[in-house]
Amino acid sequence: MTTNLNPPAAAVGNPSPTCCQALDWARILVPVDFTPASVDALKYAAKLAHDSGASLVLLHVVDCVRGVDDQNLFYGVEEVAEMASRRLAHLAGWLVPSHVPVRVLVQRGKPAQEILTVAQSLDCQAILVSPHTRSWFYRIWDAGVTRRIIGKAPCHVLVFNSPNAGQTEPKYWDLLADRMLEVSNGARTPAAKAD
Repeated sequence: MTTNLNPPAAAVGNPSPTCCQALDWARILVPVDFTPASVDALKYAAKLAHDSGASLVLLHVVDCVRGVDDQNLFYGVEEVAEMASRRLAHLAGWLVPSHVPVRVLVQRGKPAQEILTVAQSLDCQAILVSPHTRSWFYRIWDAGVTRRIIGKAPCHVLVFNSPNAGQTEPKYWDLLADRMLEVSNGARTPAAKAD
């Protein structure tokens, strides 16, 4: 079952009470690639988990085949995975209420396949994805990933259309994540469990 969540800009992060009361999900998978759209999806998922009592699984997939526009091109796969794990844990500590259980995972491989594998292996009841709006090439690629998730998911798939879907400047979000690491250094410890 697929649900298309297309909230007005003012409603980001505020799902309706009827929606949350109808959910009987124990675990929600949220793929995060550190774009503004995926961070918005994480905020929305945190609100859903808070209102419905679900736990969250935050997943970042390190695609071993990277393009020349990838800012992590000069880092090894292990370094990228380690940075992603730290950033996910800090995003969880920053954006997810402390009483919501969070699990942080970083996998290596193809995004759609890894998302489906994690959803199956952890018995997730929902996947909350946020497609991006980029150049025509990325729209075709990203639509393919989202379509594959929808077509093969072992659970519900919620498509969250973020008002920030067109903003994909990775440097901004990496700087934000690094700044959050500095600000939260000792001030706020993430409650997330990194695997």
